[in-house]
Amino acid sequence: MLVAGAVTVLIGLVAFRYRPVRRLEDDLPDAIPDGVVVAGEDLIQRQADSRLAG
Repeated sequence: MLVAGAVTVLIGLVAFRYRPVRRLEDDLPDAIPDGVVVAGEDLIQRQADSRLAG
């Protein structure tokens, strides 16, 4: 388990030194929020499904 943690930290450090990964949050666009906050996961899922369906 100690080895797995050390490998995870090493991969994180290597990824942080790689510029595209380090700047990923800056390069990706922000999500556009809906105008109305909808309560209920089922309604949110139906809205997402209808947007994907076209």
